[in-house]
Amino acid sequence: MNFFSLMKFNKLEGKTIREIEEEHLNGGESYGVLFTFGAGAILLLLVFFIGWQINSKIANLRVENKNLVVENTVLKEEVNQLNNQLASIRMTENLPEPEIKPEVSAQNEYFFYEIKPRDTLGDISNEYYGVPTYAPELAKLNGLSVNSTLRVGQIIKVPIKPDKLKS
Repeated sequence: MNFFSLMKFNKLEGKTIREIEEEHLNGGESYGVLFTFGAGAILLLLVFFIGWQINSKIANLRVENKNLVVENTVLKEEVNQLNNQLASIRMTENLPEPEIKPEVSAQNEYFFYEIKPRDTLGDISNEYYGVPTYAPELAKLNGLSVNSTLRVGQIIKVPIKPDKLKS
């Protein structure tokens, strides 16, 4: 018998079969210690991995937060500029409108009207003829539909007398 066999034999000497089986089934003392160390190492790695992921997420959120702060600042500046433009437009709209003197064409007795903000063909008809009912005729004369969107600064042709619209 060699030395290792004697050591194993000494461990078994004086024990019942049941004790030997229990020791074998429970993994023995050395296996229990190894299992505890292994489980501890796995838990430690798991905690490290979770901590690393949380730190990475925090770093990404900080970068995203800085980008959002910059974007927010830019958007606030843009809103301020647009509010200033809106205020200046409102101030200019409150000023009395300059008189538009119709340029009369000797041939057809028409003048050219420049569209202002919120103008409609019905409003123009009402302004020059006293009723909004000539809007379809104004649209037809200018190659538009009654529901066309008029652009500020657009020039349309308007007859001096509404009877020119009917012909």
